[in-house]
Amino acid sequence: MEEIKIIALDMDGTTLTDQKIIDEPTLEAIKKAHDENILIVPATGRSLSGIPQELIDLPIRYAILKNGAIVYDLNKKEEIFHDIIDNNLAISYLEATKNLMVYTRIGYGEQRDACYCSNLAELFRINPKYKDDSYDFVPDICDYIRKNQPKIDKITQVVFDHETSDAIVNMQKEFLDLNIMNSGYPFIEINSRMCSKGNGLKKLALSLHLSRDNVAAIGDSDNDIIMLAYATHSFAMANGTKFIRSIASEITSDNNNQGVKKAIDKILSFNRNCRNQH
Repeated sequence: MEEIKIIALDMDGTTLTDQKIIDEPTLEAIKKAHDENILIVPATGRSLSGIPQELIDLPIRYAILKNGAIVYDLNKKEEIFHDIIDNNLAISYLEATKNLMVYTRIGYGEQRDACYCSNLAELFRINPKYKDDSYDFVPDICDYIRKNQPKIDKITQVVFDHETSDAIVNMQKEFLDLNIMNSGYPFIEINSRMCSKGNGLKKLALSLHLSRDNVAAIGDSDNDIIMLAYATHSFAMANGTKFIRSIASEITSDNNNQGVKKAIDKILSFNRNCRNQH
């Protein structure tokens, strides 16, 4: 048996409670793993600015961002890997879905290039936090891409209802060069075809000369599937989707009942057993 050297942590629905915080027992477990020289790697659909400050303060060294579009080294302040979407492909997809979405955002790295909203009142109803943010809304996002040729690594969309969400995900067969994911209703996240948290995690592990046997991953949503499939030690949250619970090595408690802490406790116990055998 090989010791676990990396713990990849999904954020929303996993490390964070429904109140979007890391509860104290979970944070203490994360700190303990960090103190035992395990790399804590946030693996999230968020950009770097969305990583909780408690993790930045550990300090973490690496982060997998935007569903694997970016693997980032915080010490060197540089990207290990960055994957972008072809603009013509982005336009084709956005034209096909523009009437199904409440809101669409395109971005690159920490940059938010442009947003389009068909119904601001509905957007604020679904997610009131958007009222407090500043967004660069454009009247036609496809026209914006044609004129400005931005580098896009992720498209984020907010849908009207679950049925629309399912219909969009089913469009994957029409857009084989995109990776279309339900990241937790009402959000749809789109990256390039080969982009995934799992691919990002693999690239990070290989850059550190580690194998999948040295990796543990914890997640809850469809955008965590490849990451859990890659990691030899995988934990699905009890609040996770049916499919992700079916592929994980173990199911831990939900995100409001310290599921991540309980998984980390098992990981630390596993590492102790490995050391005792040597």
